[in-house]
Amino acid sequence: MLELFSLDTYTDAFVGHQVMRDMERFVQTVAQDAAVVAVPGLH
Repeated sequence: MLELFSLDTYTDAFVGHQVMRDMERFVQTVAQDAAVVAVPGLH
């Protein structure tokens, strides 16, 4: 589970990135990153 303070920083970095991103891609990225953190060796 992502802690809320980290999620705020993560979201700000995602939104502030130079490459235009959409909400669907954001949700996919968060889910993938959370899975990698939750399951060591998944990367």
